[in-house]
Amino acid sequence: MNIKDMFNKKNMDKIKIKSESAISSQIPKLRVEILDNNQAIIEGSKSILEYNDNCIRLSSGKLIIKFQGKLLTMKAMNSSSAIIEGKIISIEYI
Repeated sequence: MNIKDMFNKKNMDKIKIKSESAISSQIPKLRVEILDNNQAIIEGSKSILEYNDNCIRLSSGKLIIKFQGKLLTMKAMNSSSAIIEGKIISIEYI
């Protein structure tokens, strides 16, 4: 097999698919949607680590996400998602 054959479109597609699946299997499944600076929808959260008016920390298992702000509240939470409202000043991934 010559070098041109190694890099043909079919082989490149296989390489791309393998690398994407390897990367996606290592990334924690945490999705955060921010609406203005007053609401965040988090999918993939598993537990509450800290909750007060100024700080909410959630865990996804491998990753912790920290919201800091003013008058923060959790409007809803179930086994895998949460809705945070209030004035969000910062978001930190730990």
